[in-house]
Amino acid sequence: MNILIYLIKMVLISGMLLGYYWLFLRNRFFHGFNRYFLLSIPVLSFLLPALHLNMPAFWNHSSSGSPIHLLGVGQGTLEDAVTIYASRQTGKGLPMELMLIISSLIITAFLFTRSYKSIRFIHRLRKEKPFLILREATVYFVSEKGTPFSFFK
Repeated sequence: MNILIYLIKMVLISGMLLGYYWLFLRNRFFHGFNRYFLLSIPVLSFLLPALHLNMPAFWNHSSSGSPIHLLGVGQGTLEDAVTIYASRQTGKGLPMELMLIISSLIITAFLFTRSYKSIRFIHRLRKEKPFLILREATVYFVSEKGTPFSFFK
């Protein structure tokens, strides 16, 4: 289960960094920085989930209960000190891992369907439209929405 959590973190970090690129850097003129940023996305998404940062105690909701110190009498004459941390259950719902798995499966199905439609559209264009074979490439003469493109766009 740990590798699944690591992979989900990796995909989420990649998505956030790519989203930042699409929102803020895509149409900028400093192409050198954009290239370095895009090349660093896989490296950062591989390394960042491996970092384990400790949260302060007041942010950690699992230790939100206050300690209860009990002094119990053991089987012999010695007394054993016991500390119990009270915690509060806030309700029952879907576990976080299950929600992440379901959401990643939905996103995967959406992207797979979109890729399949794009491939099918390109294949249909190849069959139906006139083309010119050049030494460097084959040029298809199309007038549909979303063209011209190269490799899915």
